[in-house]
Amino acid sequence: MTVVAALKAEFASLQRLIKMAPAVRALGADRGRDKLRQVLKNQKDFLEALAAAMREALPVMIGGGVAPVDLAQAVIGPGMGVYSRYAAVLRQDGKPVTVGEALQDIADVVAAYRRERTGTFDPGTRFCIDFYEQFGLSEAAFGDAHGLAVAYNVGIDRLEQEHLVEAEKGKVWLVPPGMYPVGVAGLAERPLGGSTWEACMRLAVTLEREGENGAAALVRELGEGPSVRARELAVWLYTIAEARKRPDDALLFNALDAAWARIQQLVAAARSAGEQGRFA
Repeated sequence: MTVVAALKAEFASLQRLIKMAPAVRALGADRGRDKLRQVLKNQKDFLEALAAAMREALPVMIGGGVAPVDLAQAVIGPGMGVYSRYAAVLRQDGKPVTVGEALQDIADVVAAYRRERTGTFDPGTRFCIDFYEQFGLSEAAFGDAHGLAVAYNVGIDRLEQEHLVEAEKGKVWLVPPGMYPVGVAGLAERPLGGSTWEACMRLAVTLEREGENGAAALVRELGEGPSVRARELAVWLYTIAEARKRPDDALLFNALDAAWARIQQLVAAARSAGEQGRFA
């Protein structure tokens, strides 16, 4: 994605958010005037209802092609839909939850959903996610990295063998995306046969260097399951990169998700051509 295209995408997202703001403010005003709706006296019940709505909406959004760059705005609709069910939602001190506080609750619930989803990945990938969230692609002290690794029952030496980290002179850092090779060369040699993290990095780098056709060829080699998990990881890594102000990383991960539908089309076309060739 070029810098100009990235700026246009960011401007478009900002326009959508600006257009959405009056509707959100109006929603807050309408709620106070509607006496027919219930007053929810327990904010915990609101958070539980919000979490249930997000667990239903987020897979549809991600699977349906909502770009990571638009996800933060897209979740406002179903989230505020829960908020608007009630005339008021009361905090523990008896004061009503404001629209701004509800928006923060939505963001927190989405972050919790991300942790829930990424908790299903392999230990090496979960280590990398936590490391990336805290340190990005910068170095960390060996002790800090070791503490994270212990939490996932993996060692730094194993993570090095998996080609996920490098360590030297008391420092540990993630292997930068650009250092991963394109294609699947060497993946079978990994002790655990390759992680979701590495699949994600390879897909992102292959797309950047060889375009959609190259990425589609890699998806066919990886298989459907690993590829789908890698794409989901790219979505969540974008949310981390965006929150941590890492624009170059955000562009890389968003580009993979933005191209995903086209990559899937190319994979399906190649599969169909192969099947026709077998029966010709």
